[in-house]
Amino acid sequence: MRQIDLTQLLEKRSGSRVSYSTLYLNNNWTGFASSIGISFVRALKKGGLRVHKTGAVRWYFGGSQTLSKAVSTARGRYGIKLPVKGWEKVRVKTYNTTNAEEVVLKLKEHEQTQNSR
Repeated sequence: MRQIDLTQLLEKRSGSRVSYSTLYLNNNWTGFASSIGISFVRALKKGGLRVHKTGAVRWYFGGSQTLSKAVSTARGRYGIKLPVKGWEKVRVKTYNTTNAEEVVLKLKEHEQTQNSR
């Protein structure tokens, strides 16, 4: 499992502590593992995240702790073309006050800087 440190790219807010999250990466899709299951969010190629008409980020809840079952559930529930293969499990170091959307965008920025080196 690859480890990524995003604390240099994120703003440290007052009272925040270091936090670790398990993410699953696959091209434009990011899966967030939590105690209630894995949820997915899609990053757009032009930048930003896929949103609802109201401007809120569109989340796809998989409802399972295992990646294959979560992908299957999300595909059936939302009718999306979520990839089955090619997922990479990473551990990301962030601050506990950072929202998930900010993590995805900074992660994309981090990947682009790593690829340009």
